[in-house]
Amino acid sequence: MKVIYTSIRANLVKDLVQEALDLESQGYRVFYIAPNSLSFEKERQVLACLPNKASFGITVTRFQQMTRYLTLDQEVEAERLDDLGLQLLIYRVLQTIPVDQFRAYGRIRKDPAFVQEVAALYKELQEARMSVADLGNLDNAAKAHDLQVIFQALDESMVAEGYLPATALAHFIRKLESGSLDASLAKIALVIDGFTRFSAEEKHLLGLLHRKGCPLVVGTYASQRAREQQYLEGNLYQASVELIQDLGRDFQAEIVTGSPSKDDSFQKLTDRLERFYEFGPKTEQAPLELPLSLHKLANPQQEIEWVARRIRRLLADGYRYKEIRLLLGDVDTYAPQVATIFDRYQIPFYIGRRESMADHPLVHFVESLESLVRRHFRREDLVNLLQTGLYGSFATADLDQLESYLRFSDCNGLTALQRTFTANDGDRYDLDRLNQIRDAVLAPLLPFVKARKQKGSSLLKKFRALLEEIALPANLARLSQDLDLREQEQQAEAWKAFSDLFVQMDRLVGETPLTLAAFLELWRAGVQLATYRTVPATVDVVQVQSYDLVQPLLAKQVFAIGLSEDFFPKETRDMGLLSMEEKERLNQNLDQGQGLLISWRENGPKNQFTALSLLNAAQERLYLTCPGQIDNGEKQASSYLQVLTNFGLEWQKEPAAGSSPDDIGSYQGLLSQVIDLYQTGIEEEWQPEQESYWKALVRHLRRYLNQKDLSLPGLNYQVQSRPLSPATLAHLYPQDQGLQLSVSSLTDYYKNPYSFYLKHVLRLREEGSVHPDARIHGQYMHHIFEEYFGHLAKQEPAQALQTAIQTVNRQNYVTYRYGLDGESRFSQRMLLDIVRTSAKTLVAPVTETIEEEQRFRYLLSPEDQLYVSGVIDRIDQLQGTSIKGVVDYKSASQTFSYPDFYNGLNSQLVTYLDYLSQDQVFGAMYFHLTNPLISFKKQEEAGWYLAQAMKEFTYKGLFLSKEKDKLSEQYLLKSGRKDFTLEEEELALLLAYNRQLFQQAAQAIRSGQFPIQPISEDGQSVRAYVDQYKAITQFETPYHYQNLRILDQLDGSTKKEDWFAKISQDLGMEKQEEQEEE
Repeated sequence: MKVIYTSIRANLVKDLVQEALDLESQGYRVFYIAPNSLSFEKERQVLACLPNKASFGITVTRFQQMTRYLTLDQEVEAERLDDLGLQLLIYRVLQTIPVDQFRAYGRIRKDPAFVQEVAALYKELQEARMSVADLGNLDNAAKAHDLQVIFQALDESMVAEGYLPATALAHFIRKLESGSLDASLAKIALVIDGFTRFSAEEKHLLGLLHRKGCPLVVGTYASQRAREQQYLEGNLYQASVELIQDLGRDFQAEIVTGSPSKDDSFQKLTDRLERFYEFGPKTEQAPLELPLSLHKLANPQQEIEWVARRIRRLLADGYRYKEIRLLLGDVDTYAPQVATIFDRYQIPFYIGRRESMADHPLVHFVESLESLVRRHFRREDLVNLLQTGLYGSFATADLDQLESYLRFSDCNGLTALQRTFTANDGDRYDLDRLNQIRDAVLAPLLPFVKARKQKGSSLLKKFRALLEEIALPANLARLSQDLDLREQEQQAEAWKAFSDLFVQMDRLVGETPLTLAAFLELWRAGVQLATYRTVPATVDVVQVQSYDLVQPLLAKQVFAIGLSEDFFPKETRDMGLLSMEEKERLNQNLDQGQGLLISWRENGPKNQFTALSLLNAAQERLYLTCPGQIDNGEKQASSYLQVLTNFGLEWQKEPAAGSSPDDIGSYQGLLSQVIDLYQTGIEEEWQPEQESYWKALVRHLRRYLNQKDLSLPGLNYQVQSRPLSPATLAHLYPQDQGLQLSVSSLTDYYKNPYSFYLKHVLRLREEGSVHPDARIHGQYMHHIFEEYFGHLAKQEPAQALQTAIQTVNRQNYVTYRYGLDGESRFSQRMLLDIVRTSAKTLVAPVTETIEEEQRFRYLLSPEDQLYVSGVIDRIDQLQGTSIKGVVDYKSASQTFSYPDFYNGLNSQLVTYLDYLSQDQVFGAMYFHLTNPLISFKKQEEAGWYLAQAMKEFTYKGLFLSKEKDKLSEQYLLKSGRKDFTLEEEELALLLAYNRQLFQQAAQAIRSGQFPIQPISEDGQSVRAYVDQYKAITQFETPYHYQNLRILDQLDGSTKKEDWFAKISQDLGMEKQEEQEEE
């Protein structure tokens, strides 16, 4: 074995390529081995160093891949599973183990994340050259038992089904130990680059090859100064020097130095850093002039924006994209924003990492289909399946109508879906069209979901037939056609991963009998576990990668961003099934040459070497940045960056964005800057000529947007509605026709004028339900009482009520709505209990009912041609007189409120009295239909409980004082200090003010003004029952509080007399204004 080391600024690859060429000239086949994460980059570097840019005798590969080259001529003993195949097999094995055999992991055995952890631990044990029995040394007996059971079942399944129960490297080692490959190794040599440590498995392999006489050359970076240090802890080269020492001790390796390094400013910085991190006293050094700059920006977005503008400048200076490299401190945080911002600046890039399919439409499709079968066609699962856009060719409007109808009809289950749709909400739904859509949805699905237990290969054929019939490939292509080239490549790779699952499934369960549910469960696990990786369409792109995969002399211009103390250095933690302490415990009982990797032991040396590589990544210039905050959390710069300030480097202050044409460089970048300026305003520190230019451009953009009726996105702090046009008003409210309002429409207007517009102008309706709701419940009880009073004159009360119930129950809407299911039938029983209880007290002894469900319409204002209409539940008459009263049934307790009436929110009773104003009246009242609940905690006589219950059956409302002596106790005239009686003058005031409320609303309606003004009592919140229509208006109380209509209230007073005084004052002012106008 030969070990070559050189300084970090030297071209180590060139030295190793020369060694490979020398071995090739001696007749050896040379394998140039690189780590998995660097193999493609190393291949590019090696080819660049070869004299002819290629060689048949030198192969750049990885340890795992090398085993395939050396065993091609060997008889295939068993099939090898890839990572996805292994995870699928583990998932299947976990489901075959009875739940009662698990002691720790039974509840999470179906979790994809757990499956991945099991697969990772399985490979980690093989890399550590450990057996399943070694897990018995764990202190946690339950965990040890479960892991041993899982891995034993996995190995048995692999052997039974003809799979290799080992990694490719472990299988290759066994062949080496058996001597079956000795002939193949006669002219094999290895050149190894990019490693600072070897796993137990890799080191064991090197030992076997060394003993069999294979030439081995290992290259690494180290300095002569570091090699001479007696105390290495904290040294920048600690990892590589310890590697050299281990190889020298274990293999008696020849250790030589490579080519000298460049004597540039980065090498000088490296030498100073090496001395700084050595154990010993520190000395002050003169400042260095370096092609390295430090930048601190506000957040990740500004970092990436700054990099994008800088890249555009480099392009203007003659650089190419492939000569620029971007390193990320936190890939998960930065990668999505890199994609967005680089696309905006038209910078081609490539992020070399595997992407999960977890959020892909194909995953949503399989999850929805599996859930649909498992939960027996639940409505939400069918809707989710259709909304993926991959099932069939349905118009969006048709799917929306189907979803709405399924919610309305509460259609759940395959049996219900197979029935013809017949229920309708009036004429809201086109049932013929909906039945056609239903048939088109079920036609391809039914043959598949009705498949019985059969071989996996047969189910795969049925599944493939389903995908073809619903045109899934064509639908996926349609969804991808408007994406950019990079995203289309991602979609293509995702489709390849999805298609590969057919091969994996056929191989794993092709001959295994499966139910459809088990088959789809495996498919769901497969797509959740699947990953894909894209390859750049061209080599001339900006490579984006995590900084911990960096190599020295990587590119001419290197940007490293996100270098906060949280991510630079990275502290790798053991997050798998085994904790750090458990790994330590296992390692104590292992033989030499075995052992699990303990992350915390490697963090220090690894991070030091990574920092050294990063600081030497650039051939010409290096840019280091860190954010001031991420996700509203303040961030500090990395300690490595702070050390650089000791050598004369200072934090650079960035100029204002967009101050130079080279900063933008593309039309999309220019537009982006203009939009930012439009939203945030002009910076005061700009030069006058810059400010003038941007102001002119923004004015031009505003005019252009206004002409095109466009607006820029952002939170609008003023929400307002537009007045209706004169043509629309002429159509809605012709001059020769009157305007008709009801009490409910008046209340809607005063609660929120925009609510009136939506309900009574656009006539939008809320989504209904086939199940009886409050409106149906009220209609049902009203009909019973109407029939009840009709039969009361001829029958006894109990018999009349029973007749009324039987008559109403025969009506079609009752038999349909209350016969749907057990819940509806229970609701009907509860309502009938309320009806029977209320009927006993419904008839007052001093009155008689003369009208039921009386519709009315009267002219409120001849000048305005304003009509008021509605329905009165019941009109009573005092016995022996013609004095009338109005009764309105309520399903919830309600009383008359003067504050609400004054603000236009409680006009019902007063409007009824206005309708009867030509007759003598004794009042207008509410009657609460209820079945009262009385607490029996107090020990009272039976009569007391009955009296408490009867208090609930009282008429509450407004009563004329002059008629109160003719009313019984069943009419609530007073409650504490509240007086519900009226003098005739007070009634006249209420009627006059009520007419004014109608007239003012009618005037605003005819003018087409429907402002977004929900009511509020405190100016900070909206009443709970007031619809804000946020989805339509984007109204948000904290931002749009100025739109609230504050309710008029009396300071510290709730007396009836004070409200009448305020009403009288308002009416007097109104009359005065009218007189002034005349």
